[in-house]
Amino acid sequence: MIFDFLIATLSVTAVLIIWFQTHVVLEYGQLLGLGKYLGINLWMEKKKEAPTLQYLQWLISTYGVVPVGASIPVRFGSFVIRMLGCQYCFGFWLSLVAAILSGHWQWTLAIYSAALLLMKVRP
Repeated sequence: MIFDFLIATLSVTAVLIIWFQTHVVLEYGQLLGLGKYLGINLWMEKKKEAPTLQYLQWLISTYGVVPVGASIPVRFGSFVIRMLGCQYCFGFWLSLVAAILSGHWQWTLAIYSAALLLMKVRP
């Protein structure tokens, strides 16, 4: 039982570190030829104008804004983009999925809290 908790917590922590503190999406997106679909090509053009522009910042500012009167799929898409750009939101949903997959949905907040602590403590 404790092993399940540790695996879930470490998995969530690993995904959060890889997503928010590396350039894995950019590197593999370009390697696999997904730059057009992930907006990497557009971001690189904008980055020439603003060298400090981060990919997640650009993604949220470009696709995370909900236009007035937008349809439900557009609203849901912008929610997903904003959620992927927030380590607390993404961490919570990852923790919920990890808790459900481990068979203990009650552990969601414990996994979430432990994963956030591990992210802050790591070197």
